[in-house]
Amino acid sequence: MNIVGSVVFSLEAMARVVSILLCVLTCAVHAGTPEAMSLLKANCFSCHNPNKKKGGLDLTTRTATLRGSEEGKVLLPGKASASRLIQVLQSAADPHMPPKGQLSPSAIGALEKWVNAGAKWNASLLKDRARPTHD
Repeated sequence: MNIVGSVVFSLEAMARVVSILLCVLTCAVHAGTPEAMSLLKANCFSCHNPNKKKGGLDLTTRTATLRGSEEGKVLLPGKASASRLIQVLQSAADPHMPPKGQLSPSAIGALEKWVNAGAKWNASLLKDRARPTHD
């Protein structure tokens, strides 16, 4: 193989490696999104929605969540420890959320990872799925 062929081969190999790394990074960034969406829907939406904004907070969309509450910003993507959304989940927080029955440490950890990864949102995961009927 001549030098030109070696350079072309090296560039093709490098392009493949970069492509694989981008796929891995994209998957890592979005990995916590389904669990975070599920946790928010199950534990937060009943009190923090467009019709019932407790504390002036709607958590049902990324835009509304980023807008924050009467007290200010609650979600700072990339900064879980500075995000009020995470702070109020801690057992020692006063007030703590949800008010009845706290999240497990693993659930809080999942939300922390999601916020630290940029708090990506996937609205399609929040849609109610039609449940099969049993005859």
